[in-house]
Amino acid sequence: MKTVFIAGPLSSPDGDAGIERNKKEAQKYQVTLAEEGIYSFCPHVHTIWRGKEGAGISDEFFHDWHMKFLQCCDALAALPGWKESKGTQLDIEEAKAAGLPVFYLDSESDLSEVIEWAKNG
Repeated sequence: MKTVFIAGPLSSPDGDAGIERNKKEAQKYQVTLAEEGIYSFCPHVHTIWRGKEGAGISDEFFHDWHMKFLQCCDALAALPGWKESKGTQLDIEEAKAAGLPVFYLDSESDLSEVIEWAKNG
């Protein structure tokens, strides 16, 4: 079975409330993939304590940490808002450099292409 790295905005100009909103949005995509029997890695869930609790940990550390997991994935799904997210753009660059397919999603319904690829690709 293929594994999909879910990349999308985490940081937010709205502070902790925006981070929580971004986490919940990413989790919806992860749940949809799981319901289809598709493995995924979602940094948003992996860094559930990101915010006040993890204030002393740099963005660079988080990015490097997640890139270790990207190496184990077969594709990357870029969530809506990826164009405004420096971190997501770095994730996309890393995925492309590794030769992984990148799926650009505008909405949750766009996961159908990812699901088709993961099941039959």
